[in-house]
Amino acid sequence: MTAAHIVIMILFAIAMIYYTIKWQKRRNDASAPGEHTHIQHKDIDVPEAHQKEGEQRSEGAVREWAEHEEKATVVTQPEQERSIPEEIVTHYMSYFHTEAQIAVEEELKEGKFAVLQFPPVGNRAFWVSATCGLSMSGGVELILYSAERESGLAVHLADVATQASSQFAQTGRSPQSGLAFALQSPIVPDSALTYLYVSHPLFEDESFSHFTDGQKVVRFLMLHAISPSEHEFLQSHGPDALETLFVHREVNSIDFFRAPAIEADSNMSEKD
Repeated sequence: MTAAHIVIMILFAIAMIYYTIKWQKRRNDASAPGEHTHIQHKDIDVPEAHQKEGEQRSEGAVREWAEHEEKATVVTQPEQERSIPEEIVTHYMSYFHTEAQIAVEEELKEGKFAVLQFPPVGNRAFWVSATCGLSMSGGVELILYSAERESGLAVHLADVATQASSQFAQTGRSPQSGLAFALQSPIVPDSALTYLYVSHPLFEDESFSHFTDGQKVVRFLMLHAISPSEHEFLQSHGPDALETLFVHREVNSIDFFRAPAIEADSNMSEKD
């Protein structure tokens, strides 16, 4: 792990403390009387081994997630209907410690993949969106962090996963750290960030990055939203220079409304 990665992890830890306080306040506000919008999603079971802090799980079913966790409904999903790899779900659960919500399902040549979303829990004051089943086409799963629950992130992640699968089918190459994928629209409305840059999963334990069931190895890679000017810098100077720039500018990877670390048409050199 490079010094730049260590600095990024320290900056992220500071950001997480801030968002923990903010998230706790948001949960308190959500418990007050008022009108709430409820959005339903299909879920999958949480393995019993990952039950945390006395949280109750319902057998043979999982709770559908709502924006404010009120009037949550329970959906039974028979085992034979599941099409995503349970071993990948279990791997995620062992690190994220909360139920998985299926936000998107897509077809690939090799079968289905899903985009799962994991809400904040405990000291993890951020949302995680993660592919599940993409590894059937290239041996890689992709994850994306966000400070807030953004409904469009799952669609963006599914689009990038489809691009990665198509790339693998055409070239035999799976996504690697240092690549970037173009989005069809900004990561969130009014954001200047329109690409997703691939890196190692900096915000998890080192053991998170690989999984094996004894027959196949699955790698997990992290996505960072970047701007067109940052993408141009990446193309000109490479991933090490971009990550060094992010450390220098103290870029917060989960702030989708941040200003680009480099201005458009800038002649900034790699040494800058």
